[in-house]
Amino acid sequence: MKPKVHLVFLLFITLCFSFLPVSPLLAQQQTTGAEPGVFHLGEVVVTGAAETVTQITTVETIDREMLDLTNAKDVSQALETLPGVFISKGSRNEAYINVRGFNQKYVPIFYDGIPLYIPNDGYTDASELPTGNISQITLTKGAASTLYGPNTMGGVINIVSMKPQKAIEGSYGVEVDENGASGSLNLGSRVGRFYVMAGASGLDFDDYKMSDDFAPIRSPLGFRGYFENGGKRDNSDMHSVSGNFKAGFMPADGHEYAVGIQHVRSERGLPPNIYTTESQRFWRFSEWEKTTYYFIGDSKITDGLTANTRLYYDTYYNVLDAYDDATYTTQIRPAAFHSIYDDYTPG
Repeated sequence: MKPKVHLVFLLFITLCFSFLPVSPLLAQQQTTGAEPGVFHLGEVVVTGAAETVTQITTVETIDREMLDLTNAKDVSQALETLPGVFISKGSRNEAYINVRGFNQKYVPIFYDGIPLYIPNDGYTDASELPTGNISQITLTKGAASTLYGPNTMGGVINIVSMKPQKAIEGSYGVEVDENGASGSLNLGSRVGRFYVMAGASGLDFDDYKMSDDFAPIRSPLGFRGYFENGGKRDNSDMHSVSGNFKAGFMPADGHEYAVGIQHVRSERGLPPNIYTTESQRFWRFSEWEKTTYYFIGDSKITDGLTANTRLYYDTYYNVLDAYDDATYTTQIRPAAFHSIYDDYTPG
C-alpha cells in the first residue's frame, strides 16, 4: 500500500530572542557567501574576528550542481560521495552515517539549522530525506561550533533548503528506470521583501535485481515461501512522498524571519537475511512519517551582536510490522508483532 500525499501546512510564529554575540573563541571560520538560491537563514555561520583563528574543523559542501551530477536521491547517497564518510545499513534497512569513525549519535543532522531528532535511539535515517528541495548539504568534520548544541564530537550535517530569487521560478525533475520512478517539483516567488517556497517529491521503487547466479533459499519446514527466491530482491520496495513549505520576510538589511514545514512519509520493506536461515525477520515499515514545523529569525543588533531565533516542533511516527513468513500476509506466530512508535520533540 502506497502512502497518500496528505500534507497539512501549519504555520506558527512565536517570537523569542536569544542574544548570541559573535566571538573569536569559536574556532570555525566560515563566510556566508552570496550563492543564489541558498536559504542562508538556515545556515549556522560562525565568523572568526582575527586571521589567526585556528581552524580545527574541515567543512565539505555539496551544492545543487553536485547533487544533480551524482544523481543522489536522498541525503545518505549524497554524503557517501565525501571522503571520510561511510554509510552502512542496519537490520531495519536504515542508513547509518559514520564520519571519521564517529557514528551518527555524535554527528547530528540539521534541516535549515533545526535538529532532526529521533527520540527512540537517536539515529535519523538519512535515506528517508530526499534531495529534491535541497540547495546544499554542509558536513562539518571534527569539533563543531557550540551553536549546534550537544553531541557534535564527530561533526555536524546541515541540510539547507532552497530560497527563491525571482518573482516566479521553479524546477522539476523526473527519472524512470527499470526499478521504479522518482520526481520532484519546486515553485517559488520573491516579491520585494517577501518570499515563499514550496516543493514536493516522490519515489516509487519496486525492487532491485539480484545476480543471476544467486541460488534461491527456501524457508524451513513449517514456513511458507522463500527467504529469497532470486531474480527480484524480495521485500526491497520503497514508496515515499515528501513536501515542504516556507514563507519569509526581510524587513531590513540584517533582519530575516521565516516559518516553514517539512514533511516526509513513506512505506518500505526490509529484505530478509540471505546468509542465514536462523532467526529470520519478515519485517515491513507499514508507515514512516516525520514532520518538522519551525520558525527561524536573525536580527542584527550591532556589528558585534546578533539575535538568532530557532523554534521548532518535530514529530516522528512509524509502524513496524513483523510477519510470520515470506508471504507477508499473516501475524499469528509469537514472533509476529505490530509496533507503533509515536513521539515528538519541541525546542
